[in-house]
Amino acid sequence: MELLATVFAFCAPDEHRPSYDVGTSWFRRAARTGGPLATRIRTYAGGSLLFWDHVMGAAMDLGATDGLGVDGLLERLSRVDPIELRTTLLGGHNRPVLRTVPDGLIADAAAGSSEAAARYRRLASRSDTSWQAAIGYLMARDPTTVRAELVELIAGWRATVYAPWEQLTAPVLAERAATDRETIARAADPLATASELVGGRPLPMDGVRRVQLITSTIVRPYVYFLEHRDTLTYLYPQDMASAWPAKKQTDTDGEAELEIGAHGRLLATANALADEMRLQLLYLVRDSDHTMRDLIERTGWPRSTVRHHLTMLVDAGLVQALTDRSRVTTYRMRDAAIPDLADLLRAYLRRD
Repeated sequence: MELLATVFAFCAPDEHRPSYDVGTSWFRRAARTGGPLATRIRTYAGGSLLFWDHVMGAAMDLGATDGLGVDGLLERLSRVDPIELRTTLLGGHNRPVLRTVPDGLIADAAAGSSEAAARYRRLASRSDTSWQAAIGYLMARDPTTVRAELVELIAGWRATVYAPWEQLTAPVLAERAATDRETIARAADPLATASELVGGRPLPMDGVRRVQLITSTIVRPYVYFLEHRDTLTYLYPQDMASAWPAKKQTDTDGEAELEIGAHGRLLATANALADEMRLQLLYLVRDSDHTMRDLIERTGWPRSTVRHHLTMLVDAGLVQALTDRSRVTTYRMRDAAIPDLADLLRAYLRRD
């Protein structure tokens, strides 16, 4: 799922990129190393994020959340029934989508009914032009071809972009997943414990029979959630600074592209705090959620100024940026930001 989470993040609107904890350098690296493939992924099926959300659902059906691994996922994806896959990619097992359409309509469209497909497009969000384009693409293409294209795209992304990230993150994610499973298994109230692990966000339980938690490094500081069949899956962020030692990845010209670990975090945090305007923003978001518009109104600063300073605070791990179902982003100071700063300084001073 981490591989698909990197695809989802990469395909998000450009203005969201600075708020990801990996920084804009990761996105530049992905675009450069991915080359034409990266461009193709961003525009595939109309460039719809909802499409890639449904790809994650298909991966869940194939066992991606059960320790299958990328190789196993690709092998199963290459053999899955193409009509069944098209049903899932159209949203046939996505609970929010199914709330808006009659029973069986998506399955009929996936099976080739032009009447069902036309009706589904009328009922789907008309304002989401990229999703409308994705529906049109999926219905116009032979489902076997779509299956082959997905295998090609995911395999290519893994080889060109994800492989270095996978080497860094796989051990950390495996260890954290085992810890989370044990924590929830021992909890007197598993749902409350799950809510705490994803930052205290309320769990929408209407029609949900199972909650699944998957730690991710790429999404920080966002929390992604997928409503697929009767399962609610949260991809929630693992803090890179606490997980890894300081380490740099460099591009082919030797330019530092990504620095992670306590040292890099300490430098980013100190830099973020060394500005009066950023301190004012941190004060405003210290105990409540604020949108970009709220902060512009409160400060009177231009939007570009507020965005610039918020990005630095988010990159430093001092502020959380959380996006709800309607894609509205709110900002709040991380509860653990101040203790984190002290820990980072102690870790640096104690280094060998």
